[in-house]
Amino acid sequence: MPTKSIKLSAFFVEQNAALNQKEVSIVELLKTKKESKANDRRMMLSKVEDDKEEDCAIDLNIENDCCYGILMRYRVGEDTTHVSEDMFQKTNFNISDLVTKNSDSFGQYMKHYYFCISDKYLITNLPSNQTSKRFATYFGWLLTRDDFEFNPIIVPPRGITLADIKAISIGGGKASKAVTKNNTPPQQSEFASTIKNIALNIVDFLLRDGTTLTEEQLSAIVSARLILKFRKPNKMTDEEYMRTYAAMFNPIADADNVVLETKKDGNITGEDCKKIKIVDIESTDRGNLVDNDIYREMRKFIAELNNEALS
Repeated sequence: MPTKSIKLSAFFVEQNAALNQKEVSIVELLKTKKESKANDRRMMLSKVEDDKEEDCAIDLNIENDCCYGILMRYRVGEDTTHVSEDMFQKTNFNISDLVTKNSDSFGQYMKHYYFCISDKYLITNLPSNQTSKRFATYFGWLLTRDDFEFNPIIVPPRGITLADIKAISIGGGKASKAVTKNNTPPQQSEFASTIKNIALNIVDFLLRDGTTLTEEQLSAIVSARLILKFRKPNKMTDEEYMRTYAAMFNPIADADNVVLETKKDGNITGEDCKKIKIVDIESTDRGNLVDNDIYREMRKFIAELNNEALS
């Protein structure tokens, strides 16, 4: 059977204490949804669009202390294929159940991601240039709680400890207003845009009486970055320090745009510091991943993280 190399990313499961909600087990909460129909797990993304997009945990399973499944995004509308309405009357279904053409179809498949979650960790094949906000939003809606967050696990490479990091630089790209072929601005994270807009305002203030450059010309040549300097408090444990770094990385989608400046080994990018694991997953003749194989690898990853935490 052919295989595909899949990158699994690891996140801490956190509860935001500022929201003053009682600390609970996310796995225990998900257990209450295990027997529900997929139709009851459909989350509409926006009510104002004609072709409405939805997220749904189409496969939801509990084994020991883990919950694992598939989060699928699809579009509901006319002239669509792939997703038939009777599928949502089942407790679970998977990607191989989607049809190429069906007169009863009401949804267009868009994308899907696998996940495995324990009370401490979330494992997913979500691309590394995307944040975990998709899962935080969906599980918050499904469980009617807003306090769960998923922060990337940060593990500096080459034997560098978190205490060796003296500063973090965020940004550095040009503050350009270039457009794509469709005459639309290139997508940029809100965080990066804020940094660059602040820089442009400062430059405009400093040069406003001494330059003939237009705003567009300044935007094309100015770059900006935010430099954060850290020190580890004596009473803070290594795990607490790691979780602090993880929370900072959470809203930044492009980790390659984050540079960690170390005390002795030069600079490393944020992408190099994310806890990831490359696994070979069996695939079907149609090219779909074998669900049970990727679920098994994700559960193994969580077990490895638990063992590392104990060592």
